[in-house]
Amino acid sequence: MKLSDLTNKTPDDINRMSAKQLSDAVAYMSRQANKRVENLKKHGYKTPVYDESGAKIGTKWVNKKTSPGLDFNAIQNLNKSFGHVNQFTNIGRLRSEYIRVQGFLNAKSSTVAGAVELRKKKERALFGATRGELVAKENRNRKKKGQGPMTKAARQTMISNMDEFMSSVYENYHKWREEYAMEGGYTKEQGRESLSRIGRLMSRGMPAGLARYNESRRLSKEYETRREAVSEAAEASPFSLLFDNENKDVY
Repeated sequence: MKLSDLTNKTPDDINRMSAKQLSDAVAYMSRQANKRVENLKKHGYKTPVYDESGAKIGTKWVNKKTSPGLDFNAIQNLNKSFGHVNQFTNIGRLRSEYIRVQGFLNAKSSTVAGAVELRKKKERALFGATRGELVAKENRNRKKKGQGPMTKAARQTMISNMDEFMSSVYENYHKWREEYAMEGGYTKEQGRESLSRIGRLMSRGMPAGLARYNESRRLSKEYETRREAVSEAAEASPFSLLFDNENKDVY
């Protein structure tokens, strides 16, 4: 039984499996998934999360000082370990647990290496460079000024500030996506631009809620401008008469 065979199964494949097959597969996948969870947890710890009013609303995983810098997306909302089923469990629950553990194992951030890569990807999207690249750039600037490289404490402070800020920006970006549903959805380029704009506004001290509002207002204005341009172009078109109710004899 190969792990890749199990994680690549389609919903139809899963529905054709017997309770015994599902139970065996879930047990095997869960052992692998729970090992990955423990490996991720070794590099972080939970800290309280507060809303804008200062009220505690939950907890989140953050990196230890010795961590290579993980994105804890894969376990951030994980409330229980995998595999609490057996062959006598209702087959619907077996399928649900199969899909749950399969989704975790297929997430790139379920491994330490994948979680580091996801963190780097998010840093590049928000800051234009990873923490390592920014530290190297700062050290080059310091060298030009005749100064020594950043101290370990200075690097750690910089990284902690980046982690905290990035977490806040991405959290508000996802809130903004829920609040502002763009007609036709978002392209990756539009998403990156909005993420960057929200981040820049927050970096200048603007409250998160106001940063989200400003980005929504900007896109709304752009949308209205495009609609007006399309409307004006249609009215100017020689074919517009075909759709003019006052010219019913025009075919």
